[in-house]
Amino acid sequence: MSDYTNFLAMVSTEFHRYLMENDEFGNDIPANALVVFQVEGEDDFNNWQKEMSVIMGSTCREGLSRSYASQISPSDAQELPSA
Repeated sequence: MSDYTNFLAMVSTEFHRYLMENDEFGNDIPANALVVFQVEGEDDFNNWQKEMSVIMGSTCREGLSRSYASQISPSDAQELPSA
C-alpha cells in the first residue's frame, strides 16, 4: 500500500469514529455519497485524494447520489489507539 492509502485509511477511520459519536452530522450525508477528504497542510495527499475521487466517481457515477467533501484540520484528528 502507498503512504497515501495508509493515510487515507487512518483519516477514514477517524471520520467513521466521528460519525459514530455525532449521529446528527452523519444524517446529512446521503447513503451513496463519495466522501473526499481534504486535510489542512497535506497538499500532496489532497491532490492525490482529488485525483482518486475523480477516478472513483467516473467509475461508479451511477451509484453516487452526490459528493460530500469534508475539511479536516490536524487538530480535529485524534490519534488512533495502539494495537
